[in-house]
Formats: sequence, structure tokens, C-alpha cells
Amino acid sequence: MSRQKPARFVSPEWEKLDAALQKWRLSSRAPGEDRNWLRLNLLPFIFWCDRNKVDPESVNDDAVRRFIASWEGRGTEARLRRSWNKAAEEVPDWPTVRVSPHVPMHLRPTYSEGQIVTLPEHEFHPSLCGEIEKFCQNRGFLDPEREALSQLSHRERLNARLAKLHGQDSREVEAAMATRRPRPLSESTIRDIRKLIYTTATALHLAGEAELSDLRRIEDVTTPKGAAVLADSIVKRLGAERAANRLYPFFCVRWLARIARRCGIAFTYAEQLAWNELSLDLLETAIPGPGPCERNLKLMLQLDDPKKFSMLVALPDVMMAELERARARRGKPTVVEARRAKSVIAIDILNTFPIRRRTLATLDLKRNFLCPPGGNTLLVIYPDQEKSRKLLEASLTERNCRLLSLYIGHYRPVLPGADRSSYLFPAATSKGYLSPTTFAGVIANIVKRRTGIHMHVNLWRHVMATKLGEWTQRAEDGGKLLGHIPNSSSTRRYVRLGTRLAAKQLREITDEARSQGIQLLMAGPE
Repeated sequence: MSRQKPARFVSPEWEKLDAALQKWRLSSRAPGEDRNWLRLNLLPFIFWCDRNKVDPESVNDDAVRRFIASWEGRGTEARLRRSWNKAAEEVPDWPTVRVSPHVPMHLRPTYSEGQIVTLPEHEFHPSLCGEIEKFCQNRGFLDPEREALSQLSHRERLNARLAKLHGQDSREVEAAMATRRPRPLSESTIRDIRKLIYTTATALHLAGEAELSDLRRIEDVTTPKGAAVLADSIVKRLGAERAANRLYPFFCVRWLARIARRCGIAFTYAEQLAWNELSLDLLETAIPGPGPCERNLKLMLQLDDPKKFSMLVALPDVMMAELERARARRGKPTVVEARRAKSVIAIDILNTFPIRRRTLATLDLKRNFLCPPGGNTLLVIYPDQEKSRKLLEASLTERNCRLLSLYIGHYRPVLPGADRSSYLFPAATSKGYLSPTTFAGVIANIVKRRTGIHMHVNLWRHVMATKLGEWTQRAEDGGKLLGHIPNSSSTRRYVRLGTRLAAKQLREITDEARSQGIQLLMAGPE
């Protein structure tokens, strides 16, 4: 069988860049199977540019869109954009031109309950669409060059606030009120915000408050009137009874206010007060859920079986023993076995200290694991890593440390990307760790395959908090384990556990009285 000849380039410029990619691959510190990822991501685009006579210095967003439209691999546009920009940063002799990391989205009409929710994007004014795209490309900032922090002193801030309270409202006062610049938004949040703006504009149009041709900027949509009309449209679509049981209208109105702040839109004091009152009205009418949703409640009932709960707790020990026997035979674990060990340690951590999936996926060996002299190893979660913004801490037992040591010493070094980051669960990705959603899915599949239990990572929090509360006979201990703030909506979810414990105590009282009553009845009337 003849060996296939390497592809030849028409343009010497592209051939030179391909050689630079190969040289970068040889100098990369990544494991052998992951060294060529950058070249593999860029090679189809390079061949396309070479055939279509697109020079390296002429690459832009339009060239990327044309390539994606002519190629079958449409789902790799975000990866292509990230790879091109990474090559511009790290590969020598690469062109300095960069493409936008944001993948343009095209909004389609959406319906709910048989009613139109969002009109198609092409029906809106081009200037509004352009401003929304700019807001998304800048990751949640309409003006990326805005100063991150105000240079005013605390006395000047106080004077600005007093001026605002006295009705002297202006854009200068609003700028003086700004204390910090918000953080850039994630891609998933940007997609939701983008749709929210268009949904609000649709609600204004359907309610007869504005024509689509009059909505030309984001500030025309993110107004107190727009927030009220959006809330009315949600209530109308869901019905008053269903909407009263949801916080969705409140979150939408609150996000509209955040969008306005990010865009530097100023409101009068009366408008801000009216907006706050609207948010409070929606918050008061929404009844927070009394506990886990119906689906999670059914899944939790699986663990009422002591055998299944024992299987879940013992799963890390059993799987690690299997992996160790395979390593003893072979002398070195394979990548597949190392990835399995990664899930084993994740399950053991969740059994010991149930944390959220993003916190779990981003655990750092150097930061989150502390070894005080003469004491047990501590797993510490810092406020910036946790949704509740609280410092959480758990002491690891000798058994936890033994499993962790086996994983770090023998299995973690085999994982792709282990030499490029200090994450406990490394991966050969641009961030250095696996996507929390993907990692959670892998864990759930292993638990289901080995034990038959249908689990997801967040369910661990409900299960372990419930088991702790049942054992201590104190419902509030579940909230303490999860780091919930006292009297918060999350803490109130464990009212179910409190009623369950109270019913159990009542059953013990009635069982004792029943046995005595049977004896009295059998003896007959005196």
C-alpha cells in the first residue's frame, strides 16, 4: 500500500504558517496525543483560505463565516475562532490579525403556550441588532473602553449620592455612582441576555407600546416600561396562577436592569424607584419552591433504600481497587483508566463534601487542598469559587487521602493536560479543565452503570444534606453542610426534611401509644 503524499499548498505564505504550527507542536509541553490539536483545528481553514486565495493578513470574521458556510463541520466555529487567536498569541511568525471570539447568533422566532415570544431577528431595526451584537461581542459591555473604576473619593461619592437623593439626576451623577465595572459574561449568559433583549422588544411591539422601527438602541428597550410590559407578557403567557409560583419574571426584570447598567444607561431617581418597586412586587408574588423539584424528589427516593445508599458510598473504594489491580498487572495505567480514576475521586469528594459541579470541576491542587503540619488535609472552597460567596471547609479522612494520593501519584500524570495546569481534574482544553456539564455527565453515567442509581451532581447535595439531617435529627444541619445562608430561600427548602423528621417522631409516639392501647382494648372495659 503506497504512502499518501502530504498536501501541498499553493501559497508559500500558508505553507510557511503550517511549518510554524508544526514547529510549535514540537516545542509544546503537552502530551504526545495532544500536541497537534492546534494544527488539527486550523488545518481545514488553512486549506480553504489557500484554495480561495485569502492571504493570512486578510483573515477576518467574514472569511470565517464563509468557511463555515461552505464546510460541513459547522459546530466547530467557536473552536476555530479560539484556535486562530491562540495561534496569534503563541505561534511565532503568525499574523497579528485576530478574529472575534464571539460566534454570531441568528435569532429564530420562538413560541410558548401557542403564543409568539420572540420575533425573528430580521424584523428588528438593523441599528438595534448591530448594538446587541456589539454588546455580545464585548462580553456584556457596550463600551469596552469605559473606565473600570471611578476615580472619585469617598467624600465625592457621598456628595453624588446626596445630589441624587435631592433629585439632581444626570448622567454625571450616574457615572459617579458607579463603584466597579461588572465582570465579563460567559457565552451561555450572553446567549440568554441576547434573547431577553429581543423578547422585551417583541413584548413592547405586541402590546402596542412601540413600533419595531422606533426601537433602534438598547436604551429604547431596557426601560422601566419595557420591564413592566415584559413581566405582563410572561404572566399572560403562563397564567396568573403558574406565574405566581415562579421567580422567572423577577429574574428577567432584574437582568434588564443589569443590562442597562452595563450599557451606561441613566435613569431618573423616580424611574429607578419605580423599577425597584416592580422587582419587589414580582418577588413578593413569587412563592419559592418548598423543596427539591418533583423529578429530584423521585430520584432522591432511590436512596431511601439502605442498600443503594451503601453502594453509592462504597463505589469509589471498589473502583479504585479494580484500577489498582489492573495497574499492578500492567505496571502503568492507561489513559482510559486514568479518566476512570478521575471520576472515582470526584465521586468520593461528593460523598464527603457535596459541592456544585463547577466548583468540583475547577478544584485546584495548589489552592484548595491544604496540609497543615500535624493535622488532617483540608479541602477549602473560597468565596470566589462558591455561589453563596462563603468560605467552606472540610477535613479529609485518612481513607480520603489514601485514594487521593493514589490518584495524584499514578493516574493524574497520565491524563492529557496534567503538565499544563494544577487542576485536580485536568483536561486538554483551553481552560485546562473539562466542561463542568460534561464532567457531571461522565460521573452520572458511571454511577448509573455500576449501581443502577440515577444521579446527577447537584442531587448529591440534596441526598447528603437529607441523610445528615436524619442522622442528627436537626433539619438545619443540612443547610450548614451546603453552606446555605440562614433564612435564605435555599435554607427554607429543607422545610421538607423538618416535617419528615417531625412525622418520624410522631410515629414513634403513636407506635408506643398503640401498643399500650391494644393491651387495654384486649383487656376489655373495666
